Amino acid sequence: MKKGKYELFDAVLHQQKRSVETRDNYVGEASNGRRVGIGNDSIRPKKLSCVVVSVGYGKYLAETLPKNIDLFDEFVVVSSTEDLETHEIARAHGAKLVLSDRCYEDDHAFNKGKMLNDGLAALKEPDWIVLTDADVIHAPQLRELFFAHSWNPGCLYFTGRFDDQPVQGQNDKVNAQPNGYFQLFHPKARAIRERWPNLMCEEFCSAGGVDSWFWQQWGWERMVAVGEFSVHHLASDSLGQNWNGVAHQPGKWRQLGVLTVHGISGFGEVTELPQVLKLTDTLYGQSVVIEVKDLDNYARVLPGGGLEFLGKALGHSHVHVAYKA
Repeated sequence: MKKGKYELFDAVLHQQKRSVETRDNYVGEASNGRRVGIGNDSIRPKKLSCVVVSVGYGKYLAETLPKNIDLFDEFVVVSSTEDLETHEIARAHGAKLVLSDRCYEDDHAFNKGKMLNDGLAALKEPDWIVLTDADVIHAPQLRELFFAHSWNPGCLYFTGRFDDQPVQGQNDKVNAQPNGYFQLFHPKARAIRERWPNLMCEEFCSAGGVDSWFWQQWGWERMVAVGEFSVHHLASDSLGQNWNGVAHQPGKWRQLGVLTVHGISGFGEVTELPQVLKLTDTLYGQSVVIEVKDLDNYARVLPGGGLEFLGKALGHSHVHVAYKA
């Protein structure tokens, strides 16, 4: 009050503002969100940053980066030290290039979570952040729509994805879930803020699983689908095709597939289960290396439905399955 940061009540003006004309009068769901003034800019976003991992994806990045970079205030591309093609493309278009080989640590074929953490750490005073893929083109209206609205910093926002070709083995539902092709969030969200800047789990040996783990940190009640725009995907031929990296890393842990209540389903890399598996769940990020004959001692289907893994109920979250090859 002493600073004069108040407004005298005006009954006429109050009555005029009772009709809601734009979505940005609400933060979160319109049914239970808190109404804010139409002209209140303090709750609007200030900055939009983007983090992309590109290792061996230079040909995709060359097509997507020119279309995407102007939609963001800050654009970080994370790549390995030997991927000179990605380096050249990122620098040519003005992206911030972060070099890291941590994706190969711990005998992992391609630990995307570590690369994303290195990219997040390179952001300068971030406000809102988008995690996406090097083979994704964002809607041209993304920036205008984003800055025209208010967003709940406690929520994770996602949108739909359209593939430019059929993807063998892929369920269409993955294109309508909060997966890694578009995850919009604020770093001070209660679900993740204690982990900043290492927001991503570093237990997954491939590019698969880490995005599922990330969105499950929020819980369904704090995830919001945005229908005003979608993304375009320069799709690969089959599900999981490059999740273990474009270049084969011999002797590394590679994702074989996933474990669900229906058992283990693979991506076609092997015809029979290896003797030794590495399992990582997509809810808690717990990992264990086991012999396949002992699988039932570590994971089981609960009577009421869902999986139990290492003594914790996962609901319908899946388990990332890897083997060494």
